[in-house]
Amino acid sequence: MAQLLVRSLDDGLKSRLRHAAATHGHSMEEEARQILHRALPASTLPTSEQSHLGLSKRIHTLFMDAEIPDEYFATVQAARHEAVARPMAIDSAESNA
Repeated sequence: MAQLLVRSLDDGLKSRLRHAAATHGHSMEEEARQILHRALPASTLPTSEQSHLGLSKRIHTLFMDAEIPDEYFATVQAARHEAVARPMAIDSAESNA
């Protein structure tokens, strides 16, 4: 198994880790392992069949089961129609300098 050494850990963070470990009845090391497992589930890593995909396809794979309400898309579409591109104003005095 691999090992990981974390340097310059904030005192407050270490204290919270110690408290969480005591609350759950195990060591700080085990608490850190469990936090990492929850934060980085194996499903977030690209599988061998996904490794050839580009970043956008991998992101799509991560979120394809997410339930996004239709109202979100309507809001995004409305915002696109409201945004108007304006030409850049160029001062003729500056261009002659």
